[in-house]
Amino acid sequence: MSLQYYDGEVGKQGTHNLYNGNIAAWASNTQPSGVSGKAYEQLTAYSYCYDKLNRLRSADFSYWDNTWNATQEYGTHYNYDANGNILQLVRRADSNIPFDSLVYAYKSIGGNQINQLDFVDDKKSSSSALDDIKPGQTADNYEYDEIGNLIADDQEDITEISWTVGGKIEYIHADGKYKLEYDYDALGNRIRKRYYEYDNGSYPLTKTTMYVKDGRGNEVSVYEKSASMDTTTLQMHTQVKGHERHGAVTLPRDRFATVGSSVVERHLDARNYEIKDHINSVRATVSDYKVKSGNDYLATLNSYQNFSPYGMQLNEQSFEESMIRFDFNGYEQDSESKLLSSSLRQYNNRLANWLTMDPKYNHSQSSYSSYSGNPIWYADPRGDTVKSGQDEWNVANSAYERTLGENHPIQYDKESGHWSVGD
Repeated sequence: MSLQYYDGEVGKQGTHNLYNGNIAAWASNTQPSGVSGKAYEQLTAYSYCYDKLNRLRSADFSYWDNTWNATQEYGTHYNYDANGNILQLVRRADSNIPFDSLVYAYKSIGGNQINQLDFVDDKKSSSSALDDIKPGQTADNYEYDEIGNLIADDQEDITEISWTVGGKIEYIHADGKYKLEYDYDALGNRIRKRYYEYDNGSYPLTKTTMYVKDGRGNEVSVYEKSASMDTTTLQMHTQVKGHERHGAVTLPRDRFATVGSSVVERHLDARNYEIKDHINSVRATVSDYKVKSGNDYLATLNSYQNFSPYGMQLNEQSFEESMIRFDFNGYEQDSESKLLSSSLRQYNNRLANWLTMDPKYNHSQSSYSSYSGNPIWYADPRGDTVKSGQDEWNVANSAYERTLGENHPIQYDKESGHWSVGD
């Protein structure tokens, strides 16, 4: 993966010269999976255009075949209001015809528009190639409670979303589809998820997922219990960690039930190491099983996933993506609800907005908008504050200029995610 700020910097021609920190182009090279039907398993790139407020206006896709070839496939376009709410979003898939042409309508009080979604009019039919929203929304499709939490989505058949006092989802009911229940510890970390799937008029418990956390809230291990397994609980994986999450170890099934054994075995190809981009999105996983190629050894590609801006997954440019639990910006993906979860809020990557208001009020933009309109450069790891790699670099560079040997060390606070100059 490479980032480009002006024309021709890393070989991608025809981009805009941007000297204000915005990313002009983003190139990545995907190893072929050998699976038919996958699109552009080669060197590809997006070129970006922004408005005067540094908000993303368009992303144009191109691919390398001895030279760069521009195509309208997988391109996106955006319009915003003065508060940063998206007014229009156009996405293209594997053809020049948009599969999404979304027009956003917002609620109003006393004739004044507020920042809560009322409905989204999709001018195009739903696409099976991508995880599209259902068309046909009408006025009052979305409902909110008194403090701005989303509590219903009519078109998705979600009749109730219940929230904890800490702003976490406690319960989701999708009528005739499923029910989801979540439990949290005293610090607000998710420790259990229960999934009830609709079956002939009732919602029997289908699967329970349990999360083991350390003292700082970092995930250590995940267990699952299926209704079909009676009392058996499976350890699905443990985390590979250093100062942050690097991947997961999936244990062999024949080792799950072993109790009291002192035998320690190492199983190759059980580890999934995550490869992330500059905004912490997991783009691929590789195993610890290496394949000899000539005089070199190559890592085994287990999965990869690509996204359009704002985080919607491109299924035709993804391979075994279900193996990747952590998605855009490193958020955990809930396949049942199709939502992404940060530590503080839930994100809808299909609509590019949050379900609740920003915990840290920002007077200059909507509390539901995401990434300050620039998902290419900004990340929002907790769901309350956008951050960029440039912000961290500026502080670190200032620290270097002020550093005098060991008396003024540069320090990094993992809790806050900020660099600082020590005393």
